[in-house]
Amino acid sequence: MSLLPGLSAVGEGCRWSVRVSPGAPVDALDGAHNGRLRVRVAARAVDGAANEALLRFVARELLGLPRGAVTLEGGAHARDKQLRIDAPAAWVDARLRAAGAVDGP
Repeated sequence: MSLLPGLSAVGEGCRWSVRVSPGAPVDALDGAHNGRLRVRVAARAVDGAANEALLRFVARELLGLPRGAVTLEGGAHARDKQLRIDAPAAWVDARLRAAGAVDGP
């Protein structure tokens, strides 16, 4: 089985490219968008609030990791973001699938 869209192994951890939609009613995974999974966050894109909400949601809610295990590598001011996750890609893939992530649109 291949990894989810946008997820790749990098050293001991992985990188996950996601599309973020701020201002949603709730934080949630929301299917695929142009080869990336979309994550909706309730926080607005003001003063980094949506970025922090994304990192917290991915780390704590989706993966069950400490907040510091997920960092923003790129896309601080864009909807397309690159996250660095301090966990093996296969483990992250399994956790995301268990949380409802799917491969395609």
